[in-house]
Amino acid sequence: MGRLSDFVSADEIAAPAMLKLDVQSYELEALKGCEDLLERFSHVYAECSFVELYRGQAMAHEIIVWLSEQGFVLKGVYNMGYDRRGKAVQGDFLFGSTDYPDETRRKRFHGAGADWRRLTNAEMLR
Repeated sequence: MGRLSDFVSADEIAAPAMLKLDVQSYELEALKGCEDLLERFSHVYAECSFVELYRGQAMAHEIIVWLSEQGFVLKGVYNMGYDRRGKAVQGDFLFGSTDYPDETRRKRFHGAGADWRRLTNAEMLR
């Protein structure tokens, strides 16, 4: 196994790009292995678990914290899996980069109290 940068260079990742992971409990290790390229991605989509399915695997909250430290925020959770009692087991988590231009614009307008969803592109670009 190697780092993502062993297989693809930063220049080969065209923005906007999404990093999709489903590596059976090695999500955090895989993310750390491509830390040098994360700035090239606008989104990360990773399967995360709420309960330990594999010994020593990182839990959802650990991945959320680590990606937050790298400048990503949780945007949504999809394809939830539940056990027989209805307890959430895992899901696919979508993270967005806070450095990605659209997110920066949204935060600027949202923080000012404006409803950024109603703004035109021209207004957001000001």
